[in-house]
Amino acid sequence: MFYVKDASTSSRIYVVTMGPNHTQTERLWLDLPGGKRCFDSGSLESFKSPGVDVGEIMKVEVTGDVLNARTDTQIYLSVFGANITTEGILLQKNEDRIERGQEDMFILEVDDNAPLRKMKACIDGSSSQPDWFLDKIIMHNLTTEDVSEFTCEEWLSKTKGPKRTMICERAAVVDEEEMVESTTYIIQVKTSDIGGAGTDANVWIIVFRESRDTGTLALKYNKFERKQTDVIRFPDVRRIGELSKVRVWHDNSGPAPW
Repeated sequence: MFYVKDASTSSRIYVVTMGPNHTQTERLWLDLPGGKRCFDSGSLESFKSPGVDVGEIMKVEVTGDVLNARTDTQIYLSVFGANITTEGILLQKNEDRIERGQEDMFILEVDDNAPLRKMKACIDGSSSQPDWFLDKIIMHNLTTEDVSEFTCEEWLSKTKGPKRTMICERAAVVDEEEMVESTTYIIQVKTSDIGGAGTDANVWIIVFRESRDTGTLALKYNKFERKQTDVIRFPDVRRIGELSKVRVWHDNSGPAPW
């Protein structure tokens, strides 16, 4: 505690508590108890004040333990609940680096989106160590004491791992129960019958409905040949219901476009 000369005040003091998406309380007035008339220099006061709920406080544990797993790139989390999504939360890393085999902990304030359904972690690939191996993320709701686990066990990287993606999306697991049902998707890919239509680039797809998606799925083929139909099975993918659209892209690797 610091004692500063003339630090006391007899003014009325209020605080405003702010949450994500511009949610905030009204002015919470700190009225001194017991007939006190001022905040004395060096004093410590405690207050309780009602206010609106500005969200949930989450303790996030991040781990990963393989060779070269550490990173100093920017990491973002999106948390999907039953009705509300909190997207693009930047993890403020301690000393700007997440080390191999280390459990890093972050405190986040997110919208009240219980029960959690899924989580998306992504990196921007910046810095001198842009690749990251993410083992799992554990989220602790400090209000309800609920614990949700998201197991990734993959590289988030443009150059490492089978998927070559900087995004990991996983369903929440609470008390050993996955919060999103799984199913098998069978995707048929037909390459056009024009000159140079084939490719050996890495290709990915996301399948969407209105408010959900399957996450990034890697179409793991060395080549998509001209006039050829390829059938790819994706077991244990979260069920999203009636489909509305797909997004397909590739990384321009290899000598041929698609």
